[in-house]
Amino acid sequence: MSKPSERSGKTVMAGPGADPEVQIFSQTKYKIMILLKKAGESDLEGLSRKLHISQMAAYKHVKELESRGLLLHKVRRNGVGRPRLVFRPSPLSNGIYPRGYSKFASTAMGFIEEKLGNEGVVGVFNKLENESVEEYARVVGSGSLQQKARRLASARNDEGYMAEIKKLKGGGLEFLEHNCPLAVLTKKYPGACEAERVLLEKVLGAEAGLLARGADGIEPCRFSLKARQ
Repeated sequence: MSKPSERSGKTVMAGPGADPEVQIFSQTKYKIMILLKKAGESDLEGLSRKLHISQMAAYKHVKELESRGLLLHKVRRNGVGRPRLVFRPSPLSNGIYPRGYSKFASTAMGFIEEKLGNEGVVGVFNKLENESVEEYARVVGSGSLQQKARRLASARNDEGYMAEIKKLKGGGLEFLEHNCPLAVLTKKYPGACEAERVLLEKVLGAEAGLLARGADGIEPCRFSLKARQ
């Protein structure tokens, strides 16, 4: 997803589609940003455990990221004991994650809407969905819903979606996309989310429902998945 480059003798990360002004920092810091993007938020203990570094080292990294405006923090108090600092990505951090062709897509959809109206926009999403179904179906193959969903998430990760699946308490699965390249379009064109929902149904052979749009770039796009009876 990211290609290492060299600057001042230190390894830095330069993610595809990322804003070069904010996407230049150490591999550890980039891992922190990815972890927080997927988890939503974390305290220092959680970060140090996942990165196998001390809490002091984690603190130094997150404070530098926060000083650059990429993280926000809040103080969480749980009963007795010392309060904890909890960190999460800021809106500015959107620029460091792979965005693919989101800016191009936004401009292109605006042009299509101007020339062909809303029907033209809907037609583009439908065509994209239809062309993607066959391709993803070959990758997903057969098996249980969970097995197929994991394969689809893996394929989406190769495209920069940061996708994952989770089990829902009431049964079924949740399909999350932490870095959907079309998120920039969903506020103005909600048909993008509907096309994604239909794609999940067709590729996975399951019932899919839209739980949340990731239009702000901070929260993930979330879909429910349930095996058809």
